[in-house]
Amino acid sequence: MEQMFEENQSEDNKQFWHLVQSKLLLHLRNEDIFFLKKARVKFLRDADQNKKFFHATPVQKSAKLTIHRIKNRADSWLGNKDDIKLEAEDFFSILLMDEMIQMSDMEHLFDFIPQLIIDLHNTCLLALLQRMRFNQQFFQIT
Repeated sequence: MEQMFEENQSEDNKQFWHLVQSKLLLHLRNEDIFFLKKARVKFLRDADQNKKFFHATPVQKSAKLTIHRIKNRADSWLGNKDDIKLEAEDFFSILLMDEMIQMSDMEHLFDFIPQLIIDLHNTCLLALLQRMRFNQQFFQIT
């Protein structure tokens, strides 16, 4: 077919070539759909045979994602849920407090950063914002 088209590139041959190509693509698409459906049927059939496996998978995943025990600062293991919860709360509260202390130590660094926006700029920006809010409220009423 392709040789025939290349030898004689008339309008009829061109149309015939496009028709043959479109039929081939349609056939290939139908073949893909057939194999996808066949794979789905096989999956459903195997899933029914392996029901125990498919139902156990979420349970295993949740068991993996659960904290069963944790080591505290005294290097002893805690296994009780309430003890684990308290230890986690203490750990993160201390961690966040340390970060807050570090942030307060850095506040003096702002003295060395040049101030680019002066009070006049802030006043103009706030006036513009108030005007925008007024316009929004006014147009909501009307």
